[in-house]
Amino acid sequence: MKFYHFVNSLKILIGQKAPLPIFKILLRLRIIYKNILMPEKKKSFGKLHSDKTFYVIRLYPPATGFLSNYNYILGAIEYACKHNYIPIVDMENYMTLYHEDQPINGTNNVWEYYFVQPSNFTLSEVYNSKNVILSNGTLDSLLGKIENYPQRIEYAEMVPFNHRTKLDINKITCSIVEKIHEGKTLGVVYRATDYQSTKGHSKILPLEVFFNIVEERKKLWGLDSVFIMTESETAMEFFKERVSDLLYINRPRISKYKSGTNISGLTPDSISKHENTLLYLAEVFTLSKCHSIISIPNNGTYVALLWNMMRYKNIEILNTGKY
Repeated sequence: MKFYHFVNSLKILIGQKAPLPIFKILLRLRIIYKNILMPEKKKSFGKLHSDKTFYVIRLYPPATGFLSNYNYILGAIEYACKHNYIPIVDMENYMTLYHEDQPINGTNNVWEYYFVQPSNFTLSEVYNSKNVILSNGTLDSLLGKIENYPQRIEYAEMVPFNHRTKLDINKITCSIVEKIHEGKTLGVVYRATDYQSTKGHSKILPLEVFFNIVEERKKLWGLDSVFIMTESETAMEFFKERVSDLLYINRPRISKYKSGTNISGLTPDSISKHENTLLYLAEVFTLSKCHSIISIPNNGTYVALLWNMMRYKNIEILNTGKY
């Protein structure tokens, strides 16, 4: 696991320090390298289900941010369905930044910590079946043009929260979601920390500039409250001081960020990786219940768009340029 963290840190360092042309070349080489180490494979593990072809969705260790993984998996589900394969997610046998030492909800499969499988088969069945395709780990994710989202919502609907996660998220969010339903709430996403100066990521707006845009849109769209999703303690305190009707989920946030640190693998000492990810998912779920949304491009926003089924009355994804 230490090696995976080293590789991830090196990737961030290159993303922050390398000139853009070199970064693009290195990114392409990295994809080629991953394809060599984890190519798509056709396998036969046993005699079960000889009339079916399974598609095992793998992530190249240590994968990346949780919702980046999620978007990637949705893309792989789409690929499998279009080829008449039966998809199943294996985040048990391929190490990620989110594995816990002990089972969560009775499973060691990180995907099943939170979501159901996209099919009614188990990994045990699949790894004893006749026709199995192991993915290569480099399919395109669902990040991209908003106009493509309606056709992809169906793939998100194939993998809802599992029963335990539904209960947990309802417990965390129910009082806030009730307030959101009572009025018109603007969902706001301010992503900072590991987005700073990393190639390919959207530029972060200064807090005051972003706040002024939020205030303008709130008035323009006739909204009466704000829900903020942010991992930054500085941003949270900034909004608390200026917004009387602010809604948010209580969770540990980052007060001091060291450049080059990937928050994908950063969990506060006070909670587990599972709890931290659960709170993150609860924030995105709550964001998806808002009346309108404003954000710079990021995975949390893209997933909220999917879970909202594109029903927001107003959507503004700020084009701030890229590092």
